[in-house]
Amino acid sequence: MENKKSARKSVINRKKTTKLLLSTMLLALVAAGCSKAGEKTTEVGKENSSDVLNNGETDEECILTVGAYAYRLEDMMYYVYTEEEIGWMYNDMYSSFYGEEYSYWEEIEDEEVGLTGQELAKEAVILDAKKDLVWYQEALKRGITLDEEDKAAAKEAYNSFCEDLSDTQKNASGMGEELLAYFEKQQVIEEYKESLLKEAEFDEEATSNEVSAKENREYVFEYFEIYKEDDNEKPYPKEEMEKRVNMLKNLAKKLDKDSDMESMIPKEYKDLILYSDDALVESDEDYYGTYKKVNIDKALKKLKNGEVSQVFETEYSYFVARMKDNNSTEYYEEMVMEAVENAKNEIYDTAYENALEGYAIKLNEENWMDITLGNLIYGL
Repeated sequence: MENKKSARKSVINRKKTTKLLLSTMLLALVAAGCSKAGEKTTEVGKENSSDVLNNGETDEECILTVGAYAYRLEDMMYYVYTEEEIGWMYNDMYSSFYGEEYSYWEEIEDEEVGLTGQELAKEAVILDAKKDLVWYQEALKRGITLDEEDKAAAKEAYNSFCEDLSDTQKNASGMGEELLAYFEKQQVIEEYKESLLKEAEFDEEATSNEVSAKENREYVFEYFEIYKEDDNEKPYPKEEMEKRVNMLKNLAKKLDKDSDMESMIPKEYKDLILYSDDALVESDEDYYGTYKKVNIDKALKKLKNGEVSQVFETEYSYFVARMKDNNSTEYYEEMVMEAVENAKNEIYDTAYENALEGYAIKLNEENWMDITLGNLIYGL
């Protein structure tokens, strides 16, 4: 059985940095670099090539038009793949305590607006594609174009992205020349964004310094835990619970700074005692909270590296912890990264909003309505 309170809090903490880390990973791919798509580059969606054909008729497959560029589904497969990857990550994360029947794609994920994971993902695809097409055309207005070095970098990013794809994914519609064109556009967009940062005199060091190292100090620990309820949330009988607590206390007595905690659990206790790890941040004041007058968060933060705690009681469980690193900088570094990315995105998005009125934008709802995300490309 899983401690639902602590599991939910762990998910919330992980969720703080998940999108940041994913976006950073994707940016790294663009900066660094399936190649079954031929050697030439295509200007997908160029004026009069997709939405409005030369004979004046509208392309029935077009989904999104922004200014002079139009995208079919095939032209948006990078955005689709990314949202499917994020969606399945959330699905796996939440199903660990909601149960295997949980579906990110079908459940309401944004209570405020009542959107399912499917609807949120589709909105994100359109917004990301729309932003990129505005930024790309703004870059062209500034005379930013691809040189041979940019093309080589785009091809490298394309090849790198495709390394982890299956053969089926590489051969799917939209994962060939259209995908290569996406990476070429990103080279132009990134150069445009750099010009925006220079104009705004963006100071990355000053932004980083605004993040408090003290408040974001992280305490990383391992622990043994037993639960007060069974899988059906029915409390264990008092006598049985006392036996389990004694098991935990006896195990805690054998625990020292050098013990391999996970291997310490006897086979007969494997289903009764959970081994795991967790982390607290200095600014956390109510992660475990106070139970029976014991402020568990404060007690944990006082542990020295290698020190073993008392046996704590919470509303849901009993646990004993051993401190691994009471001064980890990992969370602080993540928060610095997040602050820098947020500050940059504010500059980029301001430029996007200021440019938006200059573009005719059309979403073909009929074509987009029947598209279902989830296994369109990611699960192939």
